Amino acid sequence: MRASSIPLERNRTQIVSLIKHASRGIALAAISIFLLISIVGLKAYKTELGYELTKSINTYSKISIENKKLRSLTLKLKSHERIESLARKNSMKFPSQRDLIRINNE
Repeated sequence: MRASSIPLERNRTQIVSLIKHASRGIALAAISIFLLISIVGLKAYKTELGYELTKSINTYSKISIENKKLRSLTLKLKSHERIESLARKNSMKFPSQRDLIRINNE
């Protein structure tokens, strides 16, 4: 019965070679998982930057439009016609020649 029994212990060399073959596969799987996680992380970061860029472009557009409106309003408020109409409403008049005083700069 001893001749037909299956040995329960393996040689050390078989165990070491089995671990070496398994470690290659585990290392390859670990590197693959690391690379996949890195790629997914970079894609997520790229997407986040895209959203921020779009938000910044929209903000820039709104501010640019508001800036144009304010410049237009400033030009309207500075216009000579408006200033002249306000002066006439407040009973102001243009100075005559005798109202002007000449100063000689020497």
